[in-house]
Amino acid sequence: MSRAATVVCALMFTATIAQSQDSLVSRFARVDSLLRQQYPSAEPGAVVGIVLNGALVFVGAHGMADLEAQTPMKPETPFNVMSVAKQFTAASIALLVERGVLSLDDDVRRYIPELPDFGTPIRVRHLIHHTSGLRDIHALWTLAGSSPEDARGRAAHLALIARQQHLNFVPGTEYSYTNSGYVLLALLVERVSGQSFTEFTEHQLFAPLQMVQSAFSAPEPTTPAPAPPSYQRDTSGHWIRMVSRDRRTGASDLVSTIPDLARWVIGLEQSRVGGQGFVRSLATTPRDSSEYAFGNIIDRHEGFREILHSGGLLGTRCKISRFPQRRLGIIYCGNGSPAHNDVFYAIANILLLDAPLPTPRAATVSRVAAARPSPSVAVGEEFVGRYFSAELGHDLRVDVIAGEHVIRAGQSILARGVLSPAASTLRFNHADLGTVSFQFVARGRELIVSTERVRRLTFGRSGQQ
Repeated sequence: MSRAATVVCALMFTATIAQSQDSLVSRFARVDSLLRQQYPSAEPGAVVGIVLNGALVFVGAHGMADLEAQTPMKPETPFNVMSVAKQFTAASIALLVERGVLSLDDDVRRYIPELPDFGTPIRVRHLIHHTSGLRDIHALWTLAGSSPEDARGRAAHLALIARQQHLNFVPGTEYSYTNSGYVLLALLVERVSGQSFTEFTEHQLFAPLQMVQSAFSAPEPTTPAPAPPSYQRDTSGHWIRMVSRDRRTGASDLVSTIPDLARWVIGLEQSRVGGQGFVRSLATTPRDSSEYAFGNIIDRHEGFREILHSGGLLGTRCKISRFPQRRLGIIYCGNGSPAHNDVFYAIANILLLDAPLPTPRAATVSRVAAARPSPSVAVGEEFVGRYFSAELGHDLRVDVIAGEHVIRAGQSILARGVLSPAASTLRFNHADLGTVSFQFVARGRELIVSTERVRRLTFGRSGQQ
Protein backbone atom coordinates (compact mmCIF):
# COMPACT_ATOMS: atom_id res chain seq x y z
CA MET A 1 0.00 0.00 0.00
CA SER A 2 1.09 3.58 -0.51
CA ARG A 3 2.30 5.74 2.35
CA ALA A 4 -0.91 7.75 2.00
CA ALA A 5 -2.86 4.82 3.42
CA THR A 6 -2.81 3.77 7.06
CA VAL A 7 -3.87 0.27 8.04
CA VAL A 8 -4.44 -0.08 11.77
CA CYS A 9 -4.54 -3.43 13.55
CA ALA A 10 -5.97 -5.21 10.50
CA LEU A 11 -4.89 -8.64 11.69
CA MET A 12 -6.43 -8.28 15.16
CA PHE A 13 -9.98 -8.87 14.02
CA THR A 14 -11.93 -12.07 13.52
CA ALA A 15 -13.84 -12.80 10.38
CA THR A 16 -17.18 -11.06 10.88
CA ILE A 17 -17.02 -10.65 7.12
CA ALA A 18 -16.38 -14.31 6.24
CA GLN A 19 -12.74 -14.25 5.14
CA SER A 20 -9.18 -15.14 6.10
CA GLN A 21 -6.78 -12.58 7.50
CA ASP A 22 -4.96 -12.54 4.17
CA SER A 23 -8.24 -11.79 2.39
CA LEU A 24 -8.92 -8.87 4.72
CA VAL A 25 -5.55 -7.31 3.96
CA SER A 26 -6.10 -7.99 0.25
CA ARG A 27 -9.40 -6.10 0.34
CA PHE A 28 -7.78 -3.11 2.01
CA ALA A 29 -5.08 -3.17 -0.66
CA ARG A 30 -7.76 -3.08 -3.36
CA VAL A 31 -9.48 -0.16 -1.64
CA ASP A 32 -6.19 1.74 -1.52
CA SER A 33 -5.50 0.97 -5.19
CA LEU A 34 -8.96 2.26 -6.11
CA LEU A 35 -8.37 5.51 -4.23
CA ARG A 36 -4.97 5.94 -5.84
CA GLN A 37 -6.54 5.47 -9.30
CA GLN A 38 -9.38 7.89 -8.63
CA TYR A 39 -7.41 10.66 -6.91
CA PRO A 40 -4.08 11.50 -8.60
CA SER A 41 -1.56 13.29 -6.42
CA ALA A 42 -1.93 16.64 -8.22
CA GLU A 43 -5.75 16.79 -8.22
CA PRO A 44 -8.45 17.23 -5.55
CA GLY A 45 -8.65 14.18 -3.38
CA ALA A 46 -10.46 12.23 -0.70
CA VAL A 47 -10.01 10.49 2.63
CA VAL A 48 -11.73 7.19 3.35
CA GLY A 49 -12.05 5.37 6.67
CA ILE A 50 -13.18 1.81 7.32
CA VAL A 51 -14.58 0.75 10.69
CA LEU A 52 -14.76 -2.99 11.34
CA ASN A 53 -15.76 -4.82 14.50
CA GLY A 54 -15.71 -1.66 16.58
CA ALA A 55 -12.37 -0.21 15.49
CA LEU A 56 -10.96 2.04 12.78
CA VAL A 57 -8.91 -0.42 10.72
CA PHE A 58 -8.10 1.58 7.59
CA VAL A 59 -7.61 5.21 6.59
CA GLY A 60 -6.63 6.07 3.02
CA ALA A 61 -5.81 9.63 1.97
CA HIS A 62 -5.03 10.53 -1.65
CA GLY A 63 -4.93 13.66 -3.79
CA MET A 64 -4.74 17.29 -2.75
CA ALA A 65 -6.58 19.14 0.00
CA ASP A 66 -5.53 22.51 -1.47
CA LEU A 67 -4.28 22.76 -5.05
CA GLU A 68 -2.98 26.30 -4.73
CA ALA A 69 -1.05 25.66 -1.51
CA GLN A 70 -0.03 22.17 -2.67
CA THR A 71 -1.31 20.66 0.58
CA PRO A 72 -1.90 16.92 0.28
CA MET A 73 -4.80 15.06 1.82
CA LYS A 74 -3.97 13.50 5.17
CA PRO A 75 -5.90 11.08 7.40
CA GLU A 76 -6.64 13.97 9.79
CA THR A 77 -7.65 16.54 7.13
CA PRO A 78 -10.78 18.35 8.40
CA PHE A 79 -13.88 18.64 6.23
CA ASN A 80 -17.19 20.45 6.37
CA VAL A 81 -19.19 17.22 6.23
CA MET A 82 -22.20 19.02 4.75
CA SER A 83 -25.50 17.19 5.27
CA VAL A 84 -23.85 14.33 7.15
CA ALA A 85 -24.13 16.85 10.01
CA LYS A 86 -27.89 16.26 10.14
CA GLN A 87 -27.48 13.05 12.13
CA PHE A 88 -25.72 15.00 14.88
CA THR A 89 -28.48 17.61 14.91
CA ALA A 90 -31.12 14.90 15.09
CA ALA A 91 -29.12 13.17 17.85
CA SER A 92 -29.19 16.40 19.85
CA ILE A 93 -32.98 16.48 19.59
CA ALA A 94 -33.16 12.80 20.59
CA LEU A 95 -31.11 13.53 23.72
CA LEU A 96 -33.48 16.34 24.73
CA VAL A 97 -36.48 14.08 24.14
CA GLU A 98 -34.88 11.29 26.18
CA ARG A 99 -34.37 13.73 29.07
CA GLY A 100 -38.00 14.80 28.98
CA VAL A 101 -37.42 18.49 28.22
CA LEU A 102 -38.82 18.25 24.67
CA SER A 103 -41.49 16.23 22.91
CA LEU A 104 -41.45 15.25 19.25
CA ASP A 105 -45.10 16.30 19.15
CA ASP A 106 -44.40 19.84 20.33
CA ASP A 107 -45.45 22.64 18.00
CA VAL A 108 -42.23 24.18 16.69
CA ARG A 109 -43.71 27.68 17.09
CA ARG A 110 -43.66 27.12 20.85
CA TYR A 111 -39.88 27.56 20.63
CA ILE A 112 -39.53 29.54 17.39
CA PRO A 113 -42.46 32.00 17.32
CA GLU A 114 -40.84 33.81 14.39
CA LEU A 115 -42.29 31.11 12.12
CA PRO A 116 -45.57 31.97 10.39
CA ASP A 117 -48.77 30.28 11.46
CA PHE A 118 -49.53 28.10 8.45
CA GLY A 119 -52.87 26.97 9.89
CA THR A 120 -51.62 23.48 10.74
CA PRO A 121 -48.92 22.97 13.39
CA ILE A 122 -45.45 21.95 12.30
CA ARG A 123 -44.23 19.56 14.96
CA VAL A 124 -40.67 18.68 15.95
CA ARG A 125 -40.98 15.24 14.40
CA HIS A 126 -41.95 16.83 11.08
CA LEU A 127 -38.65 18.72 11.01
CA ILE A 128 -36.71 15.57 11.88
CA HIS A 129 -38.25 13.44 9.12
CA HIS A 130 -38.55 16.14 6.38
CA THR A 131 -42.34 16.00 6.50
CA SER A 132 -42.87 19.62 7.56
CA GLY A 133 -43.76 20.97 4.11
CA LEU A 134 -41.28 23.84 4.57
CA ARG A 135 -39.67 25.06 1.37
CA ASP A 136 -35.96 24.33 1.15
CA ILE A 137 -33.70 27.31 1.82
CA HIS A 138 -31.04 26.08 -0.61
CA ALA A 139 -33.54 26.01 -3.47
CA LEU A 140 -35.00 29.37 -2.44
CA TRP A 141 -31.60 31.07 -2.37
CA THR A 142 -30.76 29.55 -5.75
CA LEU A 143 -33.99 30.94 -7.21
CA ALA A 144 -32.94 34.30 -5.79
CA GLY A 145 -29.72 34.13 -7.79
CA SER A 146 -27.53 33.51 -4.78
CA SER A 147 -24.69 31.02 -4.39
CA PRO A 148 -23.34 29.06 -1.39
CA GLU A 149 -20.22 31.18 -1.85
CA ASP A 150 -22.22 34.22 -0.70
CA ALA A 151 -21.81 34.98 3.00
CA ARG A 152 -24.95 34.61 5.08
CA GLY A 153 -26.03 32.86 8.25
CA ARG A 154 -28.92 31.85 10.46
CA ALA A 155 -30.47 35.32 10.66
CA ALA A 156 -30.84 35.48 6.87
CA HIS A 157 -32.16 31.91 6.70
CA LEU A 158 -34.69 32.50 9.46
CA ALA A 159 -35.90 35.70 7.81
CA LEU A 160 -36.34 33.86 4.49
CA ILE A 161 -38.28 31.01 6.13
CA ALA A 162 -40.43 33.52 8.04
CA ARG A 163 -41.37 35.30 4.77
CA GLN A 164 -42.95 32.15 3.34
CA GLN A 165 -46.73 32.34 3.20
CA HIS A 166 -47.30 28.80 1.98
CA LEU A 167 -46.00 25.29 2.57
CA ASN A 168 -45.29 22.66 -0.06
CA PHE A 169 -47.90 20.42 1.60
CA VAL A 170 -49.79 19.91 4.86
CA PRO A 171 -47.30 18.89 7.59
CA GLY A 172 -47.07 15.14 8.10
CA THR A 173 -48.70 14.18 4.80
CA GLU A 174 -45.66 13.93 2.50
CA TYR A 175 -41.88 13.74 2.46
CA SER A 176 -39.69 16.42 0.90
CA TYR A 177 -36.06 16.89 1.90
CA THR A 178 -35.47 20.40 3.20
CA ASN A 179 -32.45 22.05 4.81
CA SER A 180 -34.82 24.58 6.38
CA GLY A 181 -35.99 22.11 9.01
CA TYR A 182 -32.52 21.28 10.28
CA VAL A 183 -31.47 24.93 10.52
CA LEU A 184 -34.55 25.38 12.72
CA LEU A 185 -33.72 22.27 14.78
CA ALA A 186 -30.31 23.69 15.72
CA LEU A 187 -32.00 26.90 16.87
CA LEU A 188 -34.56 24.86 18.78
CA VAL A 189 -31.77 22.99 20.62
CA GLU A 190 -30.35 26.33 21.71
CA ARG A 191 -33.65 27.66 23.00
CA VAL A 192 -34.50 24.48 24.90
CA SER A 193 -31.02 23.82 26.34
CA GLY A 194 -29.93 27.39 27.02
CA GLN A 195 -26.60 26.69 25.32
CA SER A 196 -25.30 27.55 21.89
CA PHE A 197 -25.62 24.68 19.45
CA THR A 198 -21.83 24.49 19.25
CA GLU A 199 -21.57 24.19 23.05
CA PHE A 200 -24.39 21.65 23.35
CA THR A 201 -22.97 19.29 20.75
CA GLU A 202 -19.46 19.67 22.17
CA HIS A 203 -20.53 18.75 25.70
CA GLN A 204 -23.20 16.15 24.89
CA LEU A 205 -21.87 14.39 21.79
CA PHE A 206 -18.26 15.14 20.92
CA ALA A 207 -16.56 15.20 24.33
CA PRO A 208 -18.02 11.87 25.52
CA LEU A 209 -16.72 10.21 22.34
CA GLN A 210 -13.36 12.08 22.39
CA MET A 211 -14.14 13.67 19.03
CA VAL A 212 -11.62 16.41 19.73
CA GLN A 213 -11.35 17.56 16.10
CA SER A 214 -15.10 18.06 15.61
CA ALA A 215 -17.17 21.20 16.08
CA PHE A 216 -20.19 22.91 14.58
CA SER A 217 -19.44 26.33 13.14
CA ALA A 218 -21.10 29.37 14.66
CA PRO A 219 -24.39 30.17 12.87
CA GLU A 220 -23.09 33.46 11.42
CA PRO A 221 -20.14 33.56 8.99
CA THR A 222 -17.81 35.71 11.11
CA THR A 223 -14.78 33.44 10.56
CA PRO A 224 -14.05 30.88 7.84
CA ALA A 225 -14.56 27.22 8.71
CA PRO A 226 -11.23 25.33 9.03
CA ALA A 227 -11.90 23.04 6.09
CA PRO A 228 -10.16 22.68 2.71
CA PRO A 229 -11.58 24.42 -0.36
CA SER A 230 -13.62 22.42 -2.82
CA TYR A 231 -13.14 22.21 -6.57
CA GLN A 232 -15.28 21.75 -9.65
CA ARG A 233 -14.18 21.49 -13.26
CA ASP A 234 -15.21 24.19 -15.69
CA THR A 235 -16.20 23.38 -19.28
CA SER A 236 -12.53 23.48 -20.29
CA GLY A 237 -11.63 20.84 -17.73
CA HIS A 238 -9.80 23.23 -15.37
CA TRP A 239 -10.32 23.03 -11.62
CA ILE A 240 -12.15 26.01 -10.15
CA ARG A 241 -11.63 26.76 -6.44
CA MET A 242 -14.85 27.22 -4.46
CA VAL A 243 -15.41 28.05 -0.78
CA SER A 244 -18.82 27.90 0.90
CA ARG A 245 -19.59 30.96 3.04
CA ASP A 246 -23.22 30.06 3.59
CA ARG A 247 -23.66 28.96 7.22
CA ARG A 248 -26.46 26.42 7.54
CA THR A 249 -25.54 25.30 11.03
CA GLY A 250 -27.58 22.24 11.91
CA ALA A 251 -28.26 21.32 8.30
CA SER A 252 -24.52 21.28 7.64
CA ASP A 253 -21.38 23.11 8.86
CA LEU A 254 -19.97 20.42 11.09
CA VAL A 255 -16.19 20.33 10.65
CA SER A 256 -14.76 16.90 11.44
CA THR A 257 -12.17 14.34 10.39
CA ILE A 258 -12.29 10.72 9.33
CA PRO A 259 -10.87 9.45 12.67
CA ASP A 260 -13.44 11.50 14.61
CA LEU A 261 -16.32 10.31 12.43
CA ALA A 262 -15.09 6.76 13.05
CA ARG A 263 -15.42 7.43 16.79
CA TRP A 264 -19.03 8.40 16.12
CA VAL A 265 -19.71 5.18 14.19
CA ILE A 266 -18.09 3.11 16.94
CA GLY A 267 -19.89 5.07 19.66
CA LEU A 268 -23.27 4.31 18.08
CA GLU A 269 -22.48 0.63 17.72
CA GLN A 270 -21.41 0.42 21.37
CA SER A 271 -24.13 2.79 22.71
CA ARG A 272 -21.56 5.10 24.30
CA VAL A 273 -23.88 8.12 24.08
CA GLY A 274 -27.49 8.12 25.25
CA GLY A 275 -27.87 4.37 25.69
CA GLN A 276 -29.43 1.70 23.49
CA GLY A 277 -32.85 3.35 23.30
CA PHE A 278 -31.24 6.55 22.03
CA VAL A 279 -29.27 4.65 19.39
CA ARG A 280 -32.38 2.76 18.24
CA SER A 281 -34.31 6.00 17.89
CA LEU A 282 -31.72 7.38 15.45
CA ALA A 283 -32.58 4.57 13.03
CA THR A 284 -36.36 4.78 13.56
CA THR A 285 -38.39 5.95 10.59
CA PRO A 286 -41.88 7.49 10.83
CA ARG A 287 -44.93 5.29 10.52
CA ASP A 288 -45.47 6.24 6.89
CA SER A 289 -43.38 5.01 3.98
CA SER A 290 -40.54 7.49 4.42
CA GLU A 291 -37.07 5.98 4.75
CA TYR A 292 -35.70 9.02 6.57
CA ALA A 293 -35.07 8.44 10.28
CA PHE A 294 -33.16 10.79 12.63
CA GLY A 295 -30.64 12.28 10.23
CA ASN A 296 -30.19 8.86 8.65
CA ILE A 297 -31.65 7.14 5.62
CA ILE A 298 -32.54 3.46 6.03
CA ASP A 299 -31.84 1.52 2.86
CA ARG A 300 -30.40 -1.74 1.54
CA HIS A 301 -27.30 -2.37 -0.57
CA GLU A 302 -26.72 -5.77 -2.15
CA GLY A 303 -29.09 -7.29 0.40
CA PHE A 304 -27.41 -5.69 3.42
CA ARG A 305 -29.24 -3.21 5.65
CA GLU A 306 -27.58 0.18 5.25
CA ILE A 307 -27.90 3.20 7.56
CA LEU A 308 -26.50 6.19 5.72
CA HIS A 309 -26.40 9.86 5.05
CA SER A 310 -24.48 11.80 2.43
CA GLY A 311 -23.84 15.47 1.90
CA GLY A 312 -22.53 17.65 -0.87
CA LEU A 313 -22.18 21.30 -1.77
CA LEU A 314 -20.03 22.90 -4.45
CA GLY A 315 -17.22 20.33 -4.88
CA THR A 316 -17.31 18.78 -1.40
CA ARG A 317 -18.84 15.32 -0.96
CA CYS A 318 -19.12 13.34 2.29
CA LYS A 319 -20.88 10.13 3.27
CA ILE A 320 -21.20 7.74 6.19
CA SER A 321 -22.74 4.29 5.79
CA ARG A 322 -23.13 1.61 8.42
CA PHE A 323 -23.84 -2.05 7.64
CA PRO A 324 -24.89 -3.46 11.03
CA GLN A 325 -25.03 -7.09 9.88
CA ARG A 326 -21.30 -6.95 9.15
CA ARG A 327 -20.34 -4.47 11.88
CA LEU A 328 -18.90 -2.42 9.02
CA GLY A 329 -18.79 1.35 8.60
CA ILE A 330 -17.46 3.29 5.61
CA ILE A 331 -16.69 7.01 5.83
CA TYR A 332 -15.85 9.16 2.81
CA CYS A 333 -14.92 12.83 2.47
CA GLY A 334 -13.62 14.43 -0.73
CA ASN A 335 -13.23 17.90 -2.19
CA GLY A 336 -13.65 17.41 -5.94
CA SER A 337 -15.35 14.14 -6.85
CA PRO A 338 -18.67 14.24 -8.68
CA ALA A 339 -18.52 10.42 -8.95
CA HIS A 340 -18.09 9.84 -5.22
CA ASN A 341 -21.00 7.41 -5.05
CA ASP A 342 -19.35 5.17 -7.65
CA VAL A 343 -16.16 5.14 -5.58
CA PHE A 344 -18.04 4.66 -2.31
CA TYR A 345 -20.04 1.65 -3.43
CA ALA A 346 -17.08 0.11 -5.23
CA ILE A 347 -15.39 0.16 -1.80
CA ALA A 348 -18.51 -1.30 -0.18
CA ASN A 349 -18.62 -4.12 -2.73
CA ILE A 350 -14.94 -4.93 -2.18
CA LEU A 351 -15.55 -5.20 1.56
CA LEU A 352 -18.96 -6.86 1.56
CA LEU A 353 -18.74 -9.07 -1.53
CA ASP A 354 -14.99 -9.44 -2.12
CA ALA A 355 -15.59 -7.75 -5.49
CA PRO A 356 -12.64 -7.14 -7.81
CA LEU A 357 -11.16 -3.73 -8.40
CA PRO A 358 -13.44 -1.94 -10.91
CA THR A 359 -12.03 -1.07 -14.32
CA PRO A 360 -10.83 2.55 -14.36
CA ARG A 361 -12.97 4.88 -16.45
CA ALA A 362 -11.56 7.86 -18.28
CA ALA A 363 -12.51 11.18 -16.72
CA THR A 364 -14.99 13.16 -18.78
CA VAL A 365 -15.98 16.78 -18.70
CA SER A 366 -19.69 17.40 -19.03
CA ARG A 367 -20.56 20.00 -21.62
CA VAL A 368 -24.24 20.77 -21.98
CA ALA A 369 -25.26 22.64 -25.09
CA ALA A 370 -28.17 25.00 -24.68
CA ALA A 371 -31.21 23.97 -26.68
CA ARG A 372 -31.84 26.36 -29.55
CA PRO A 373 -35.36 27.54 -30.39
CA SER A 374 -37.13 26.30 -33.45
CA PRO A 375 -37.31 29.07 -36.07
CA SER A 376 -40.95 28.17 -36.71
CA VAL A 377 -42.03 29.13 -33.16
CA ALA A 378 -42.95 32.74 -32.50
CA VAL A 379 -41.25 34.16 -29.40
CA GLY A 380 -43.81 35.76 -27.11
CA GLU A 381 -42.72 39.31 -26.24
CA GLU A 382 -45.58 39.62 -23.75
CA PHE A 383 -43.63 37.60 -21.18
CA VAL A 384 -40.66 39.98 -21.10
CA GLY A 385 -40.27 41.96 -17.88
CA ARG A 386 -39.61 41.73 -14.15
CA TYR A 387 -41.51 39.49 -11.74
CA PHE A 388 -41.27 39.99 -7.98
CA SER A 389 -41.95 37.52 -5.15
CA ALA A 390 -42.59 38.92 -1.67
CA GLU A 391 -41.90 35.47 -0.19
CA LEU A 392 -38.50 35.31 -1.86
CA GLY A 393 -37.75 39.00 -1.49
CA HIS A 394 -36.20 39.04 -4.98
CA ASP A 395 -37.29 39.36 -8.55
CA LEU A 396 -36.72 37.44 -11.77
CA ARG A 397 -36.06 39.02 -15.14
CA VAL A 398 -37.37 37.58 -18.41
CA ASP A 399 -35.70 38.74 -21.64
CA VAL A 400 -35.56 37.60 -25.24
CA ILE A 401 -31.97 36.92 -26.26
CA ALA A 402 -30.97 35.35 -29.59
CA GLY A 403 -34.51 34.24 -30.32
CA GLU A 404 -35.33 32.60 -26.99
CA HIS A 405 -36.54 33.57 -23.54
CA VAL A 406 -33.92 33.76 -20.83
CA ILE A 407 -35.03 33.80 -17.18
CA ARG A 408 -32.49 35.26 -14.79
CA ALA A 409 -32.14 35.92 -11.08
CA GLY A 410 -29.52 38.63 -10.87
CA GLN A 411 -26.67 37.39 -13.07
CA SER A 412 -27.66 33.74 -12.68
CA ILE A 413 -29.50 32.12 -15.58
CA LEU A 414 -32.27 29.87 -14.26
CA ALA A 415 -33.78 28.80 -17.57
CA ARG A 416 -33.88 29.39 -21.31
CA GLY A 417 -36.34 28.35 -23.96
CA VAL A 418 -39.27 29.58 -26.03
CA LEU A 419 -42.60 30.79 -24.65
CA SER A 420 -45.69 31.68 -26.65
CA PRO A 421 -49.37 32.32 -25.92
CA ALA A 422 -50.00 28.69 -26.83
CA ALA A 423 -47.09 27.39 -24.71
CA SER A 424 -46.83 29.51 -21.58
CA THR A 425 -45.02 27.00 -19.35
CA LEU A 426 -41.27 26.53 -19.61
CA ARG A 427 -39.60 23.48 -18.07
CA PHE A 428 -35.86 23.53 -17.72
CA ASN A 429 -33.32 21.13 -16.25
CA HIS A 430 -31.21 23.29 -13.91
CA ALA A 431 -27.83 21.94 -12.80
CA ASP A 432 -28.56 22.58 -9.12
CA LEU A 433 -32.35 22.62 -8.83
CA GLY A 434 -33.20 19.77 -11.18
CA THR A 435 -36.36 20.25 -13.22
CA VAL A 436 -37.81 23.74 -12.75
CA SER A 437 -41.25 24.74 -14.03
CA PHE A 438 -41.98 28.36 -14.94
CA GLN A 439 -45.72 28.78 -15.51
CA PHE A 440 -46.93 32.16 -16.80
CA VAL A 441 -50.60 32.83 -16.09
CA ALA A 442 -53.03 35.71 -16.59
CA ARG A 443 -51.29 36.62 -19.88
CA GLY A 444 -47.92 37.02 -18.24
CA ARG A 445 -49.07 39.05 -15.26
CA GLU A 446 -48.15 36.27 -12.85
CA LEU A 447 -45.41 33.66 -12.75
CA ILE A 448 -45.55 30.43 -10.70
CA VAL A 449 -42.24 28.64 -10.15
CA SER A 450 -41.95 25.05 -8.90
CA THR A 451 -38.99 22.80 -8.20
CA GLU A 452 -38.68 19.48 -6.41
CA ARG A 453 -38.27 21.27 -3.06
CA VAL A 454 -40.17 24.52 -3.67
CA ARG A 455 -43.74 24.28 -4.91
CA ARG A 456 -45.80 27.09 -6.42
CA LEU A 457 -43.70 30.10 -5.50
CA THR A 458 -45.65 33.03 -6.92
CA PHE A 459 -44.19 36.13 -8.62
CA GLY A 460 -46.21 39.15 -9.72
CA ARG A 461 -45.38 41.21 -12.79
CA SER A 462 -43.82 44.49 -11.66
CA GLY A 463 -44.23 47.78 -13.47
CA GLN A 464 -40.54 48.13 -14.27
CA GLN A 465 -39.53 46.50 -17.56
